[in-house]
Amino acid sequence: MAAVHAEAKAELLRQYQEIVTKYLTNIKETVDVEAHFELKNEPGFNYFVDYLFLANVCYQASLDILNNEDDKYPEINNQLATVILKYPEYLTLAVFNADFQDESVTDHYEKTLVDLAHTLD
Repeated sequence: MAAVHAEAKAELLRQYQEIVTKYLTNIKETVDVEAHFELKNEPGFNYFVDYLFLANVCYQASLDILNNEDDKYPEINNQLATVILKYPEYLTLAVFNADFQDESVTDHYEKTLVDLAHTLD
């Protein structure tokens, strides 16, 4: 199973880099003092920042689950590894399923990812 986890981590990193590259190539500097950056095809910079933030949080939370950090989800880390390898759009789905809650951001995203893994599996 260690090989599957290593492969899943490599795939997760590939997906994360794909998201970051996609959005970094979709941004340009502007001369507008009020908005130093604007997106070429999106309504505003806040969307860009939020999306990259969510991608980063979901990437880190996925790694935490794969590494079984804090022994929170010992039963899900193998399942999540399988799901990541099976769905090349896993991280994008995770980001778009993510939602801010009053509880701890990391805990919420980990729960979101666990639910997503159950749904996709």
